[in-house]
Amino acid sequence: MDLFTQHEDYQDNGLVSNVIPSLVTEEENCALTSVPLSEEIWAVVKSMDLDSAPGPDGFSGQFFVSCWEIVGADVIMRYNISLLLDDLSDMVSSFISNGSWDLPQLLHFYFPSLCDWISQVPIAADPSAEDKLIWTASSSGELTAKHAYIFLRQPSPSVAWGKSLWSKFILPRMSLLAWKVLRGRVISDDFLQRRGVALVSRCDLCGIDSESLDHIFLNCSFTAAIWSHFTSLFELGGVPPSILEGLQVGMAVGRSGQLKDLWLICFTSILWFVWNARNKMRHEGKVFSVGTICRLVSCHIQAASRLATGTMHNSIQDLRILK
Repeated sequence: MDLFTQHEDYQDNGLVSNVIPSLVTEEENCALTSVPLSEEIWAVVKSMDLDSAPGPDGFSGQFFVSCWEIVGADVIMRYNISLLLDDLSDMVSSFISNGSWDLPQLLHFYFPSLCDWISQVPIAADPSAEDKLIWTASSSGELTAKHAYIFLRQPSPSVAWGKSLWSKFILPRMSLLAWKVLRGRVISDDFLQRRGVALVSRCDLCGIDSESLDHIFLNCSFTAAIWSHFTSLFELGGVPPSILEGLQVGMAVGRSGQLKDLWLICFTSILWFVWNARNKMRHEGKVFSVGTICRLVSCHIQAASRLATGTMHNSIQDLRILK
């Protein structure tokens, strides 16, 4: 048996107490391990050699005796805290007795608020078990880079339209662009200007006004004509007041599931083909008309509608729009 590496439970068979006599009584042991009184420390200081010092840069005994009224309290506190640190080097289970906390008296004296906080910590069913750090923000209790990132990041508020954009009958690239538009994350001219990029802005679709996110996808005369065409087909009125309201108006309560699916396809298609036309006009010099974009959107609605699962209402409005 390897006596130095193996760990086995110790069983007291009384051999040590019977063979080796006890030279220190329990009372003497308590007196030796008790915290000395300030009078006892002062008596030891007075008994020191007044001309001796703990080192070449240390203070002599004469200094402590002469200035005890000034430095005495600090010396006693420093001595007691050193004793306290020695006591606190034990395991947590050493400070638990009969299922409750048994903290050192010095800790209560110097750090009462800390003792109150510790006393509120629940004690484990098995205090002798190995101590382990627990990350309470994760279900497993382990701290990983992923858990730390989730804990530190600021959660974004959920939005009602979030899930509807990621439908199976909408191409992922179109869903992503629609999400970026509604979140204001599209790199338009005003987006770059807010980040310190100096540029002269002009809308490539109408060639008149400066470019901004709302102008590209809503207020531009080019885009407004497209919105007007499709809102008329879906009987939704004219150009919506905002991009988000353009989505919500076609998803309103009371409209059939099929109309909602088709409008969602139409909404994401308009954003996609308008943005695509803007980029090709700016970077490739191509020219697009409102009619061209409307035909592209209509063709995409017809192709994507085959994957839509919404049902129509038996109403005149649905028959009129879906004819």
